Amino acid sequence: MTEKWRLFALAGLATTVLFVGNLSPVVNAACVLLLGAGTVWACFAGPRGQGTEPRTAWLLLGSAALAFLIGVLLRPVVADADGLRPLLADCATVPGYMMLCAFLYVMLRQRQSLERHAVLDGLIVCVAGALVVILLLAAPAAAITDRPAPESVLAGLYPLFDVVVLLLVINLTFTATTWPASLVTLLSAMVSLLAGDIAYAVIGISGRTYASPLFDVPFLVAYGLIGVTALHPSVTRLGQAARPPVPAWSGGRIALLAPALTGPFVLLLVLPDVSREQRTTIAVAGAVSVVLLLVRAVTAVQAQVAAQVRAEHQAMHDALTGLPNRYMITEEVARMLGRPARVAEALMRDADTGRSMIFDAAMHDQVRERIELEVALRRALGEGQLSVAYQPIVDLVPGVPAGAEALVRWVHPERGPIPPATFIPIAEEAGLIGALGDRVRQEALRQLGSWRTDGTVDDNFYLSINVSGRQLTDPRLPLVVSSEMLQYGIPARCVALEMTESVLVDSSGVPGRVLFELRELGCQVLIDDFGTGFSALGNLRRFPVTGIKIDRSFVTGLGLSPEDDAIVRAVVAMSHALDLTVIAEGVETRLQRDALAAVGVTRGQGWLWGPAVPPAEFARHWHAGGAVALAGRHRRG
Repeated sequence: MTEKWRLFALAGLATTVLFVGNLSPVVNAACVLLLGAGTVWACFAGPRGQGTEPRTAWLLLGSAALAFLIGVLLRPVVADADGLRPLLADCATVPGYMMLCAFLYVMLRQRQSLERHAVLDGLIVCVAGALVVILLLAAPAAAITDRPAPESVLAGLYPLFDVVVLLLVINLTFTATTWPASLVTLLSAMVSLLAGDIAYAVIGISGRTYASPLFDVPFLVAYGLIGVTALHPSVTRLGQAARPPVPAWSGGRIALLAPALTGPFVLLLVLPDVSREQRTTIAVAGAVSVVLLLVRAVTAVQAQVAAQVRAEHQAMHDALTGLPNRYMITEEVARMLGRPARVAEALMRDADTGRSMIFDAAMHDQVRERIELEVALRRALGEGQLSVAYQPIVDLVPGVPAGAEALVRWVHPERGPIPPATFIPIAEEAGLIGALGDRVRQEALRQLGSWRTDGTVDDNFYLSINVSGRQLTDPRLPLVVSSEMLQYGIPARCVALEMTESVLVDSSGVPGRVLFELRELGCQVLIDDFGTGFSALGNLRRFPVTGIKIDRSFVTGLGLSPEDDAIVRAVVAMSHALDLTVIAEGVETRLQRDALAAVGVTRGQGWLWGPAVPPAEFARHWHAGGAVALAGRHRRG
């Protein structure tokens, strides 16, 4: 299917040019029949051959194309007929509109793009559009009395059909994270279809249903674009979930909504001799727009409140069972006892040792240590004791950082530094890993935005951020990440999200969908500690993985152990075959670096280039302006 779309595009262009030449009615009919039939075939066969979902949507689009084809072929034949025979073309075209709207609705559901804010915004715009077409096109066409009443009614309804299509297309564009070629051609086809309908609506005001073959050119262009859409390889991405965050009020949305809201008042000024019926229509449309705007504002507030309540509930309850967690129980016990949370923490501590086993004082100490660290970690999250350090990810050949990994650090005010290996498992068990991950990600993205602004890093520098398995169970994660990147002015290609191989188990669950949406945003997706978990080629092929990080245990023996050399060489060959980037972790010696370069690894991370350091120190050592000289010292050293 890779080349068929190009051939179809060329054939569609040639057929449209021949049609514009208007050589004869027979040639024109042949052009329409050839291109229309080809589009119907493309809709039925193209997506099916590529395994595109949902199948129902493309059957609807193919049926709509067939209905439109019949209507276009019949219209010039029956245009001058007597009685109701001119409506034969409409008997095919009207069902075509219904199937087209059904196609767009099914695609929106499949892409999980029926978002409340986007729907309300689309409705506000469409109310304004409906008002314009009713007053300027539909009403004048329907008022013509020298033709059968059904013909006049249909001439007035066509612009309203276009308004419904416009509503669905607006929602599709509002909720698109990326724009693959198939989405661009599909939207272009809809625009061309709308242009053709508007042209017919304009001539409909004068009582005509057909004027010239040139009025059908937009429909031929739409046919060609729909066929290209169905045959293009990126059509498989049209059915994948793609929902960017819908901000309550953004500059782009206000720029779109403002003309729609002011439209009724403008019409009152520009229409000559506004009748009472027209004033009533304008007033109703204006009132509906205001009501929709108020609903939009209320839902935005409700969404914010719901997010706050959800965050508070997650902090107090176990994510899996929904039951109160230790923090909530501790607070409740303290409240009932009327004492500070510390006879309550002691009670919980001693309860943890209440099992059917021989008591050992060490158990008491371990449980107390675990609870004290959890309480301290909760306090650290609230008081800003956590910080983010950055370790360079270096291109081996030039020896300069291609990026950095953001790593969380915790300095306890009394105990000093707490190793991540100690507090990360506690955060996972206590349900704090989501809040911890959010804090690290937000700070890392803010820092990257600052570095990009002041020139510390160049435009290609990326930041690698760890994402836990629990975070990937939150379907809102892609929306949040997209919003944060937008806030700090960071392109998605400069963000890499690291996760362990354990998430590559079920591609049909929420984590699988979240990964696909993150990749749709344009983020890199990296598998951390590769080789220590569920290392399966099938998993790497099913998920949108862009790169792997070879675990340090395989790097340690490079240059010394033939077995380790062979393992790394095999992993690199496999990764290159799958078009994945490869980063080696735990590089500590020049011997390891040279061995990695010899087997085709291009990037490394480890103590050879330094540990993770605070942002100021990282900027001082690896500033883009002085990184080359520093890289030279590393090579000579």
